[in-house]
Amino acid sequence: QRYAGRVKQNISVEPELHDALVPAMILQPIVENAYVHGISKLDRGGELFVKVHKDGDQISACVVNSGMGLRSDGCKPAERMGVGLANIKSRLRLHYGDSGSFVLRQLDSTHVEAAIKLPLSFSAATNGNFTGYGE
Repeated sequence: QRYAGRVKQNISVEPELHDALVPAMILQPIVENAYVHGISKLDRGGELFVKVHKDGDQISACVVNSGMGLRSDGCKPAERMGVGLANIKSRLRLHYGDSGSFVLRQLDSTHVEAAIKLPLSFSAATNGNFTGYGE
């Protein structure tokens, strides 16, 4: 509510991925960081885009936000991760080993992208869709 009218949001998830298994709360810290470190610095014209799509046998989740961009203190993005982002990297490593990844990068002077890739998997349960999407 605090950002009403100040932020253009777009969330896109491929329908076939609605029942895919992903670690709980894996995107929450990324979206929170997008607001805290990027969008909150703007008085208007903020952008937040979340796109989740299938990439071969993996799920690709990208969060792009506008704002001031990453600090230009000479550190590589991986070296300036706070607790939330470091926790994401650790959780991906614990769940997927080398099959999962997290990358934080500057797209241009005002846009930052946080991208997660993880193996695509669905529950072995035979009780049908979990979300009931399409019913």
